[in-house]
Amino acid sequence: MSRRLSPSDRKRLIRLASTLPKGSSERRTILAKIKVAYNLNAGAVSLDKAKEYAEGVFGRPADEVLPDFDKNYAMLQKKVKQSPGIPRIQMPVIEPSDIDEFNASLNAGRVDIFAPYTKGKLVGPRDIDESVDGPWVELGIMDGDTTDDVIKAKMTTVPVGKLKPTQNQIWLEKTFGNIAKWGAPKSGSPVLSTTIIVSSDGYILDGHHRFSQAIMADPNLKMKALVVPMPIKKLLEIGRHYGEAIGNKAKQASRLPPAADQKRLVRLASTLPKGSTERRAILRMARDMEVTERDIDKAKALSGVDPAMAKYIVETGLKDGDKRDDVIPMGKATESAGKLKPSQTTMQLPKTLGMALAMLLGKMPLGGDLGAIISADNHILDGHHRWSAAIAAGGPGVSVGGYKAKLKGADLLKVLNIVTKGMFGRNKGNPGSGNIKAYTPANAEKALRDMVKKGTEFLSPEQVGEALSRLGGSVDEGISQMSENIGKVSKAVPSWAPDRADMPVINEKDLPATSQALNKGLVNWNNPLKVQERRAMTRLASALPKGSSERRTLLAMLKSAAPIGSGKNGYIAMYKGKRVEVMADTQLEARDLAADHFRARKPYDVTVMLAEKGGKQVTHMPMFASKKKAYGPGKKITVEDLEMIGGNSLRGGEDLEDLADTLNSAYGMRGAEKAMREADKILGGYGVEAVFEEGEYDGNPAMTYINTGDTYNATLVYDVDEDELYVSTWGDWVEDAERQGRQMR
Repeated sequence: MSRRLSPSDRKRLIRLASTLPKGSSERRTILAKIKVAYNLNAGAVSLDKAKEYAEGVFGRPADEVLPDFDKNYAMLQKKVKQSPGIPRIQMPVIEPSDIDEFNASLNAGRVDIFAPYTKGKLVGPRDIDESVDGPWVELGIMDGDTTDDVIKAKMTTVPVGKLKPTQNQIWLEKTFGNIAKWGAPKSGSPVLSTTIIVSSDGYILDGHHRFSQAIMADPNLKMKALVVPMPIKKLLEIGRHYGEAIGNKAKQASRLPPAADQKRLVRLASTLPKGSTERRAILRMARDMEVTERDIDKAKALSGVDPAMAKYIVETGLKDGDKRDDVIPMGKATESAGKLKPSQTTMQLPKTLGMALAMLLGKMPLGGDLGAIISADNHILDGHHRWSAAIAAGGPGVSVGGYKAKLKGADLLKVLNIVTKGMFGRNKGNPGSGNIKAYTPANAEKALRDMVKKGTEFLSPEQVGEALSRLGGSVDEGISQMSENIGKVSKAVPSWAPDRADMPVINEKDLPATSQALNKGLVNWNNPLKVQERRAMTRLASALPKGSSERRTLLAMLKSAAPIGSGKNGYIAMYKGKRVEVMADTQLEARDLAADHFRARKPYDVTVMLAEKGGKQVTHMPMFASKKKAYGPGKKITVEDLEMIGGNSLRGGEDLEDLADTLNSAYGMRGAEKAMREADKILGGYGVEAVFEEGEYDGNPAMTYINTGDTYNATLVYDVDEDELYVSTWGDWVEDAERQGRQMR
């Protein structure tokens, strides 16, 4: 297995590369190996992790290099999180060598910013009318008014602590790497004396990593700046057109593979037999090259998502060669509030108590639809105050609902952050305050007694007393009961949960569209390349000439996701938002191999899904369209069937053989229902549901099944008339029944 290079390894390789002839294949190979892949965004990495990483780069305590590391990093992170998040591709490209000319053009009024030519709308170099004679950067003095476009920009110095970034991606690898190489910036350093462009509201157009180095050293350091007296929105527009007019090309933030690699793959695929596994795999890879696992992993924090890449991801789920690999079953569901868990720490106890009192007075519904999204492992990704208020007012048994997705919280968070920016165009998260650790009975009692005396923002003291009396029969008993209920609110915030500002922002009105996008697989979050396709491509690469561009491209694309292990079956293992393909003989073996790979302390925290069995792909949905007779009536339920149905919900410690025996020996409707309810708990289903024949409202159902999240997901079906329990999908069962002339509801 390859490992990440340490800073000392990297330095040794750089020294070695510097001794080799320029342009030699050996030098190129080493430099490609040590090229930094930026993963650590200042907006998303905690102080402890940032400090640990910096010390690895510096080779000594971070405070020795940057004395005020903690305070300055907190300032940098706050600024990055509050940035407007302009995608790099939309940023102006005005190099430091262009700034003096840009300043002169603004001061002379040569750039046509205001009417008459612009007439309220700034046009770009490609938009000017052919009848206008002259270059775009000279139109300001050719519009009949030589003074209307004069902008008195000023060359000065500005304390770095007063500046604000326009991008929300500032990489720690680059920031600390430069400090390690050149030292911490100080007065007179090139980092400070190279000019940056600043808007009237303090935003910088470029030089974000010089800015981050300076702020980590000392926020009072002054950077040389051209301050343009116009707000950032207008300056961005003018700067983009100016950069384009002088021939500068926009820069890409995402390190997308070169188009040449895609062309090589397509060219190679065209030489292979149509329909072959190798051809399909290569074409699929070529289509999906632009979305890497790194892009998805960055989405664990909203600030880490590139808006341009997010828009691309939400538009390509059906264009990557596999229309089902990105499907996430999602639909309305209800749960006991006590079974749900939070995904954020920032919660305000007074707000929860105020909502709970309003619920008791009938001003808000008690429980019901939270307007939130719930993960497969029961984490809510929004609606935390309504959820906790429902428990405070009605206890943990109160029923609440929302849209439930069959994907664990760590992965669902990434998908929804991508949806937030890519579908809904929201580049900033909501602020949060308070702490869930304050949700104790003692704190609740103190707050409630204060509310009885003073009321709340929306309720008078008399209304507070009435609500508490409704709960407990008297004010004191009501306080005691609600305080006790607050103690039952889960505090199990997962390690993957970011700050509130880095959580998804999906409003209640957006939920149907979000559900539709996930159910259809529109969001290209999952690598579509299957295990057997990787094998086929590896075989193909080994047959190509050594050193050929096609061979290099294939091996480079395969290397980052090569499966571990050497068993006969292929599995997908996931842990804390990471993913690896595993070859093993059993699911338990795959789980243990993956746990070792992830260095998971508890192997049962790793979830495993069967992807390939005996060299043949296992399709999880929809898998009964072909009506193969390996499943259905008259077929015994096997352990492999149950592994397929349970998927990510299985932890590896379940006795599936015993469960299979229980299901196969179930007799009668009562026995089948009991066995299915046991299976529902073990396999992570959404409950046992029923299908009735039209007109039969009071009698027995025609069929019962375990809800696994989608009409055509594999599940357990019990045919009441035939008294048979078997593996199918409830959608297939209904279609068969209706073909026989029966009408179902």
